[in-house]
Amino acid sequence: PALQRLRLSSLDSIEIDERLFEIITGEPRVMPHVHLSLQSGDDMILKRMKRRHLRADAVRLVERLKAKRPDIAIGADIIAGFPTEEEDMFANSLALLEDCDIVFGHIFPYSPRPGTAAARMPQLDRATIKARADRLRTAAQGRKAHWLESMIGTERRVLIERDGRTGHAENHASVEIPATEDFRFAPDALKGRIMTLTITASDGAKLAGIPARGDIWNSLSADHLDFVASHEACKLSRAANRHRSNDRPFPHAQHAIDQWPIPFVVSAAVVKDDANISTIGWA
Repeated sequence: PALQRLRLSSLDSIEIDERLFEIITGEPRVMPHVHLSLQSGDDMILKRMKRRHLRADAVRLVERLKAKRPDIAIGADIIAGFPTEEEDMFANSLALLEDCDIVFGHIFPYSPRPGTAAARMPQLDRATIKARADRLRTAAQGRKAHWLESMIGTERRVLIERDGRTGHAENHASVEIPATEDFRFAPDALKGRIMTLTITASDGAKLAGIPARGDIWNSLSADHLDFVASHEACKLSRAANRHRSNDRPFPHAQHAIDQWPIPFVVSAAVVKDDANISTIGWA
């Protein structure tokens, strides 16, 4: 019960019964992301793979998932170049990316395994297999890039991982906090925390985000807050001294702080003595 996030992956679509379906679509702790073992979008190839589902079963499942939980993200494994795969059969797999709204496509070129039934079937040449895998990857990457771009400007709850800078949103989108943010001096402060990030950009593979105003300090412990306050006071003091040594006026401290993603506020006493800033508080 203490776990805030649960994620399911590598599911055979035929194994999602009504009870599991209700959990996936209705349990808040289960993240809106599933990864399905679809393998192919062609019924004949699925039968030769001895899969238990047909193409229509996969499409219908995703339609039901989306209807009940519209924000759910779909991932899938698809094999390119399975023995006997004709061009029209491959086209069915290519179309499955859109028909199942797949944004996390894991594409694998077929390779024979000795002793299996597939290894005894008529094989495709390696060039054809590679070309089809490349076409599937390109299509899958394009869909993912479009999906990521659609999230720019939104807020996402992100679990920050071990490096303190990257993590995953609830829908499994990768998110990175740019290294230029002012809290990078405390790499352990955010690790393992769930934060609200405002998405600012996408490179087609991952998102960039900054903490929503107020979220970062709400996420930090009292010890970390004290550390941040001390660190930022030192930074302001050094900045003031640099401006003084260059005979340039130091910008109003409160104005400078207002530009930061963290809502700091400087006490009145500090503003009067900008060469020796040592007191800082929280907005």
